Amino acid sequence: MNREPLQVRWDLPPSEKAVHDTRHSAEAVLAAWQVDEDQADAALLVMAELAANALRHGKGTDIGVTISLVDQTVMVDVTDGDYRIGAVQPTRHHGWGHTNGRGLQLVTLLAGAWGSYPTPEGKGVWATVPPPKADQADHPPHQLALAAS
Repeated sequence: MNREPLQVRWDLPPSEKAVHDTRHSAEAVLAAWQVDEDQADAALLVMAELAANALRHGKGTDIGVTISLVDQTVMVDVTDGDYRIGAVQPTRHHGWGHTNGRGLQLVTLLAGAWGSYPTPEGKGVWATVPPPKADQADHPPHQLALAAS
């Protein structure tokens, strides 16, 4: 059944607390939209990774976070003030001792698709998180990500 897309946007200052608070707000929105719990967990992880990247690389600019629900697919979109689109790609694995560099690998594992696009103020990075397939319904997203690696 096709319905009008549901959408919420937050404009954040470049702070870890704002990103953290937005994750909790998004969690409540996804619950109100009755998104499958595993799908919501995956979407929240994707949103947190994209927002953390925007915070780290967005040159101190405000961050825009939008979540939408379209035909049972959660769409996440994060914008920042960094114009470097080519920099948005997963880095190669450097070993478990490194504390960063895995965010977009996680996004790649959890999202159905993702990409980036230019904006007048910088760039946006989007991802789609489809509902779990029937054979994945009993496995939380972190177990699926571990199984895929």
